[in-house]
Amino acid sequence: MPLESYQRLGELFTAAADTTDVAADAPPYDAYAGESLLPPASGANGAAISELADDQQEHVAFEVGEPAQSEAAEPESQRDEALNAVQVSILGPLEITGTVADLQPKMAELVLALALAGPTGLRNIQLAAMMGPDPDTTKPSDQLRQLITRTRGKLGKAPDGQARILCDSAYVYRVHAITLDWTRFQELADRGAKHNSTTDLWDALTLVRGPVLDGCYHWWLETPVIENIRAEIVDAADLLSAAGGQGVESKLRVLIAPKLVRTRGNSHVSWTAREA
Repeated sequence: MPLESYQRLGELFTAAADTTDVAADAPPYDAYAGESLLPPASGANGAAISELADDQQEHVAFEVGEPAQSEAAEPESQRDEALNAVQVSILGPLEITGTVADLQPKMAELVLALALAGPTGLRNIQLAAMMGPDPDTTKPSDQLRQLITRTRGKLGKAPDGQARILCDSAYVYRVHAITLDWTRFQELADRGAKHNSTTDLWDALTLVRGPVLDGCYHWWLETPVIENIRAEIVDAADLLSAAGGQGVESKLRVLIAPKLVRTRGNSHVSWTAREA
């Protein structure tokens, strides 16, 4: 057998024997039964957008153009970090780019769960429950460890040399040097609302490639999470439409969701989700 094959076997055994991430005395997986697995997805721009949406009836004037130079210019360090980051895109069909090797479906599901959890992260027992095939079947701890270890290998190292999935002393997992398009959307939409900038609102909407997580049917994906994302997309489009942005209607109908319909109010155009 070639030396390279022995080395690969050795890596597999090392991955299977890795028990450093999960506590030996971790409580039963049903200790958190009934608890929401994913932290609620609440956009930082929600309040600002809602406030401006209410003001639209008072004919809020938007200034077309670039936001303030101090905020419009991306720091060079942020641009370099973005180039080296793994990107998770959920504003449309799920896409994960920037990895050193293709992710298997279960690996992609793991990365998606952690990316959606954000800085809060997920406990090992939460991950074990979510990675199971259904709500009543958890993933065995040894299989979860192997999944995490192999996913780390496929993701590659971050620019700082660390793994892209980190685990702290409390056995909480978080992504590292992995970006989420939804986070970028919130930043742009928030800035657009704050500075009355149609440019930022357009940039936010151009991130939308289709219905949120189109074709993604993991059992743990909670409807309120997706509906919250869709609602904030609608709010941003509503602001842009009220500001006179061209082509918003066609973009929404083609790229966001087929269940969005347009309604006319007394003084502005709003977008609402059609009830199923």
